[in-house]
Amino acid sequence: MHRRIDNGMAGSGIKYLVNYDVNQESNGYSVTMRPTQSTAYQEGLIGKFDVPSFSPNDLQNTIRNGSVFFKFEIDSKYGVDSVAANFKRLSKKARRGNIITNRDQNVPFEFKAVPYRDGSKTVIEVVIFAAETSENTFDFGILEKEIKENRLIFIETQIEEDKILIYIKDNAGGVPLDFLDRIFEPYFSTKHKSQDTGLGLYMSHQIITNSFKGSIVVHNEEYKKFKALLCA
Repeated sequence: MHRRIDNGMAGSGIKYLVNYDVNQESNGYSVTMRPTQSTAYQEGLIGKFDVPSFSPNDLQNTIRNGSVFFKFEIDSKYGVDSVAANFKRLSKKARRGNIITNRDQNVPFEFKAVPYRDGSKTVIEVVIFAAETSENTFDFGILEKEIKENRLIFIETQIEEDKILIYIKDNAGGVPLDFLDRIFEPYFSTKHKSQDTGLGLYMSHQIITNSFKGSIVVHNEEYKKFKALLCA
């Protein structure tokens, strides 16, 4: 790895010789990198450039902040317009493509939905950043694993006398206990203020309780579960 300062012709820099081993594992490949040698140099005819700072910690941060591209396809029974609208609703528009938030980090991605059989096919290209899973260990596959996992949402409806019961649950891991009593408060959000307004569940609560004279509650079980009680 190399960091250099120059004027287009001559300059100064520092190089790290990094040895690496690639090992195949059950769920992919691991790469072990070991810096073994650093070499600094200075060039210039009249005044030589200073050698740029590039410490072993800087080298580690370069690896930590690296990224790879991951491309995959999703088949859906829904039409192109519906799929595209949902992607746009769940992401933010960027200068190029869109952005979603994963592990408190903005993740750029691009998607293209096309008609396929009775529904649509969506081609997605996403930038995957490394996650530090332990000291000096960076995993580039976490987001890919999360994408490939089965993400499920269950919706069940029941009618009891003059009431309509709606159960919504998913396998997203539940709501932290510290937040359970606050999730219906206005402007409360676990996301950064620039990413969310914290009004979605508050508005849902207001509509259900005030307009429908019903109730909405949340609790954790095997899947996160919302229960909305609507009075007919």
